[in-house]
Amino acid sequence: MKKFFLDAVIKPGLAIAFVLGFGLPWVFVGFQTVVLQGRRDWDGKATFIVSREHFFGLVKAEQVIHKC
Repeated sequence: MKKFFLDAVIKPGLAIAFVLGFGLPWVFVGFQTVVLQGRRDWDGKATFIVSREHFFGLVKAEQVIHKC
């Protein structure tokens, strides 16, 4: 019974956990949307806004870059 439980439940469960754990970084890097917006003021200063969304909008990050 112990060998059956080990072969039927534990080993497949560990294999699934390993595959999902290994694939998670690839999903995070792979499924992302990046939007770049830029504008220039009349005095020549440029502003860029980089917006990133991961996991179809669940994780959002925004970075504002000012250039003189």
